[in-house]
Parts: sequence; structure tokens; C-alpha cells
Amino acid sequence: MLFLVIGILLVTMTVLLVIERGRLSLWAAGMHMGLVFVILAYAVIWIKNGGISREISYVLYFTDGMKREIQYYPISYGGLSKFLLFGKSLFLCSMMLLSVNLSDPSGRLKRVILTAAGIGASLINYAALHPAVYEIYCVRPFFKENQASIFASVRLMYGGYLVFCLLMIAGKYRTIKINWLRKQFRYINILTLTLSALFVIFAVLGPIQVSHFTGSHYIYSNFLYFNSQWIWLGILLSSMVLIIIGAWALWNYSRLAKKIGRPGIAIDKKLKDHNAGVKMYTHGMKNELLVLRAMLRDFKEEVALDESGKEKLEAMTAVSEAMLLRMDDLYHSFKNNAMVLEEVSRPSEIMKAAVLKVTNSSVKIVLEVWEEYPILADSHHLSEAFYNLLKNSIDSIEQKGDEKGTVRVQLYIQGQNQIFEVSDTGEGIEEKNLSRIFEPFYSSKNSKKSWGLGLLYVDQVVRGHFGEVSAESTVGEGTRIYVSIPWYRKG
Repeated sequence: MLFLVIGILLVTMTVLLVIERGRLSLWAAGMHMGLVFVILAYAVIWIKNGGISREISYVLYFTDGMKREIQYYPISYGGLSKFLLFGKSLFLCSMMLLSVNLSDPSGRLKRVILTAAGIGASLINYAALHPAVYEIYCVRPFFKENQASIFASVRLMYGGYLVFCLLMIAGKYRTIKINWLRKQFRYINILTLTLSALFVIFAVLGPIQVSHFTGSHYIYSNFLYFNSQWIWLGILLSSMVLIIIGAWALWNYSRLAKKIGRPGIAIDKKLKDHNAGVKMYTHGMKNELLVLRAMLRDFKEEVALDESGKEKLEAMTAVSEAMLLRMDDLYHSFKNNAMVLEEVSRPSEIMKAAVLKVTNSSVKIVLEVWEEYPILADSHHLSEAFYNLLKNSIDSIEQKGDEKGTVRVQLYIQGQNQIFEVSDTGEGIEEKNLSRIFEPFYSSKNSKKSWGLGLLYVDQVVRGHFGEVSAESTVGEGTRIYVSIPWYRKG
């Protein structure tokens, strides 16, 4: 099992280096390789020293034959100590470099200082505990008298170093604005925590140095702090799963993070697969409406009508044409299910484009831009989504018969999100139906123009922009829709 963990570390390290050749993958691979050295060193030390129960032995190693091969492999304790120190130093250096690249601290000088500190600390660790150097000061009376305290201080420094790096990564997580990136980064946190936990088990809690008899004594007396096969089984199995998940997330994050912060970023997004059913429905309804248009035209030409009949026929034709235009818009919206997100420096321009699409309505639309930051957006799809929101609000006000009704649109910043708030003074929606308004073919309106597809489209487009849409409403007073999209960077 122990060698299976080593194998998974090597495989994930290789995949990261081959598929994703960026700096993040390089430093993550360094952490993996450092941990391989540390775990392998301890596996050899444990096998050569013995003292492990047969149950734990079966958990840690594969076969008795493998155990015998390692047990009689010609390597000195000095060689093992160098092997172990190199793994520790490589892990510590790589973790600092990964943390610096992930957290991306402001200021070139700060990056240089942190990078130099990581490399310097690793070199000092290797040099100070190297067997040739260790033999010089380990015989000093002061060292002999305070060895336990000195080693405890070294372990404390290891722990502090790990905590500092993890806090840097956690700080970066709090600043990420795009939900998809936050999710991937969450798994990266799991990966770094998992690797750090394994480092603590094998490197921090283990002996600091093994070339001297004091290190060997520590192994005999303390290295079996987990003396249950089930504890080891749980640690190793969970570590393998988390390493694979974390490495996959790091690859996804690294792939997109290369583009983040660059002007002109383009991210392809897909709307949901069930749009196929919606497209078929809207296409079928469009064909029926075209037939109805032809029938109304023929009826108008072939049948003599009085003034009242003509007025009713004109009203029917107008409703039919409005339904046809609406269905045509929906069909094309769902037909073009690919979105390309690009930097939009003024999100208010997208909303203004949506307002311009509103025609043949006496309802007043008020646009208020309080604060806006650049976002990543597909301007066509997002303006179409906003148009659907505006059209729903206008329909609600007209159905209520409120001649002074108003649709108010406000743009402002809340946390790390650009908020588009669309509120109206229409009929409102009952609370029991509010959670259903984003379902396909559901409509809270009695209007013959509503097919319950507009808000489904809005929901999908907003989610495709890493955002969220929510609603609140009061019957008789109106409805308020909130579209929240992470801002790309401060303007």
C-alpha cells in the first residue's frame, strides 16, 4: 500500500509535467517527487530496522519478497539520510514556489523575497542536517544536552513553514471571483493539504536525522505512533484518492489560470444538453404559427368583414406576429448553444443593448449604474438574457394594467460580484411558485405570449458566465430579479 501511494505520486507527477507544462505543474511535481523520496526513505528505514507488526507490514508493503529485496539492498544510513534530506528540502522548496505562484503576491520584490526564502530555507535544511555536517556538532556537549529541544524546534519550524505556505494559498482562494475557478481551487487546497499531511506524518513527526544512532533510536521508540493497520489503511487510501482529485483540479485550474488577467481572454462555454428538446419544441411551435399567419392572411383576403370584425382580425394578427417573433428569438437563442466569454470593460453596455431591443411598449425603463467592473461575458447571449428579463417585467406590468408601472434596472458591486438588479411594479409571483420560475415550460403568467422558456434561457446563460440568478417577489407589488456575475478585475 505504501508503494502504491508512491506509484500514484509518480504517475500524477508525470501526467502534470507531460500534459500541463506550466510553472504550477512543475512546482506541484516537485512536491510529489520530494514526498516520494521521503516516503521511500522511511520505507527502507522501517524495513531494515524491523519491529513492525505483521498486520501493519501487510498494509505498508506489497509482498514478503519485496520486503526482503529492500532489506538486503546495500545502502548505508548516511546514504538514506541524504536521500531523506533531499526529499524534505525538495518538498519544502517546491511548496513555497507553488504557494508564491498560486497566491501571486503583489509586487515583484515580494515575489523575489518569498522565492529566495523558500530556496534558501531548503538549502539550509539540507546543509545543516547533512551527515558530514551533523557529525561535527552532534558530539558537542551543548547539542547532547539539548538535542530533544533542538529537534523539537526543527519540527516546529517545519510546521510553521507549512502553515505559512497554506495560508498564502488560502488567501488566494478568498480573492478568486469566478465560481468555477473557486471550485477547482478548492480541490487544489485539498491536494496541498493532503501532501502536507503526508509530509507531517513521514517527515515532521519522524526522525530529523537517521545517520546517527540518535536517529535510529528515535525510529525504534517513536515511529510506530500509528500502531493500527486500520489507521494506516485509512490514511493511505484517503491520500491516494485526494492526490488524484487534487492533481486533476490543478490541471484544470492551471489551464484556465493562464488566461486569467490577460485582455482578450476567450472561454468557450456550452449550454445544457437538454436544450435539444427546447429547440425542437420552439421550432415546432414556430412552424404552427407560420401556418396560422398564412390562414389569417387568406381569411382577410377572402372574407368580407365589418369594422368590428376587421379590428378583431387585426388584433389576432398582431398577437400571432408577436408570438412568432418571440418564438423565433427563443429558437435562435437555444440553437446557438455555444458562448465565448470575453472581457467586457463596461457591463452596462450589455444592459443598454438589451433595453434597445424593447419596442412597442409604453412601460418606462430606468437604468441606474452605481458601480461597475469589467466582467467576462458573451455580450450577445447576456444581452438576450437581460432582454428576456425586461420583457417579462413589462408583460407583468401590462397584465396588471398599471399605466404608471416602471421597470428599474440597477448595476452595482456586491462583494466580488457585479449585480444586475431588475425590478418591476407588476403583478408579482406567489411564494410557492417562485422556486419554479426557472423550470422549462413553466410560467406564472396567463399571457398567451409566455411559453415559460425565457427564464430557463436566462438561468443557463448566467450559469454559463459563472454566475447565479435569484428572485424575490410580492404578489400585487412586483418582482425583483438579481443576476450576479463575478467581476473579472477592478476597473
